[in-house]
Amino acid sequence: MECVICWKGELVRDTRDVSFTYKCQKTFIKDIDGEYCTHCGMGYYGPEHAGDELVAGMVEFRKHVDSVLQEQGLFVAKTRQKLGLEQNEADGIFGGINAFSRYESGKVRTPVAVMQLLTLLDRHPELLEEIRQNRYRIGGAQEFREESFGSIGADQNQLRLTVNP
Repeated sequence: MECVICWKGELVRDTRDVSFTYKCQKTFIKDIDGEYCTHCGMGYYGPEHAGDELVAGMVEFRKHVDSVLQEQGLFVAKTRQKLGLEQNEADGIFGGINAFSRYESGKVRTPVAVMQLLTLLDRHPELLEEIRQNRYRIGGAQEFREESFGSIGADQNQLRLTVNP
């Protein structure tokens, strides 16, 4: 049978590991029997194949990812509250628009760097003030330029090179 995706390959029965991505997290569901295209590699899974196993693997992985994201979200919310921060204030300090809302609700995975920083702040909340004072160093490009070099001149081509202490 000819592949209906690329129209260039033939379908052959095989057992392969099938990649699956959910909320930017990737896994491989092992040993899935199906018909695979010899050209593009696309797989077809019917009742005569391991379609039920594939679906079960996908459901299991989604549950796992959602569980991890929920656990991370609870930690992020607990730590933010312990530090006395509102979500929008945390967004301003750590970067991102509505990032903490997405982290806490489990919609997205909290970046490793943010998790590491929050873990440190959970243990050493006194460091938050130092982060607040030096926030410009991790701000946007325009904010960094103005803090480091002064503002751009009126003609937008002249840069006043007054270095701020």
